[in-house]
Amino acid sequence: MVPRLPFTPRVKEVLERGLRESVSRKHSCVGTENLLLGLLAGGEGTANRVLATLSVTGLRQALLERMAS
Repeated sequence: MVPRLPFTPRVKEVLERGLRESVSRKHSCVGTENLLLGLLAGGEGTANRVLATLSVTGLRQALLERMAS
């Protein structure tokens, strides 16, 4: 029997957005880059606040450019 992981609603949203990012790019799996894009797409949450505090800007665009090359 596989135990169920107690994901919060926020984590479920990020995972779903990561899946959508993967599907939209015709990837065969959901990779870390897709999960990061899903996380960044949310706009709120702890991770986004931490990135803002660290003055990390343009991460989504840089990641998309890197994935395109």
